[in-house]
Amino acid sequence: SSSANVQITPAGRFQRSTSSRKYKTDIEDAWLSHAENLYNLRPVYYKSLGKFDNPDWSHWGFIAEEVAEVDPRLVHYKDIEVSFNEEGKKIETTLDVPEPDGVQYDRVVPLLLKLVQEQKGSIETLQAEVTELKAEVAALKGA
Repeated sequence: SSSANVQITPAGRFQRSTSSRKYKTDIEDAWLSHAENLYNLRPVYYKSLGKFDNPDWSHWGFIAEEVAEVDPRLVHYKDIEVSFNEEGKKIETTLDVPEPDGVQYDRVVPLLLKLVQEQKGSIETLQAEVTELKAEVAALKGA
């Protein structure tokens, strides 16, 4: 029931995503410039070619190759091609160049929050300026 942080790699291995400080080094705040790169992502509406997906349903998302062009850290990469020989034996071939295979949607969230924080600060500044201008207009009308 708590599998939200588990993924299956293109090679079929299970990996979990961790958030604890004990798994991290060189921690620093996200840069606004990295967050602003999200403005360059193209949200799409699409139908899945997945064998077990309902072909009549559509989904919201991104295209991994496009996301990789904007920020490669937001993408899962396929680095192993898995196939099976005539006897059913699994064959793993390492790709010379990893291929974008999926979007790490969970990694988009911290950057979105950085944008929200920046916008919150801008809104508060603008609200203070509007309040100040209203006070000046009211003072001029009263004079």
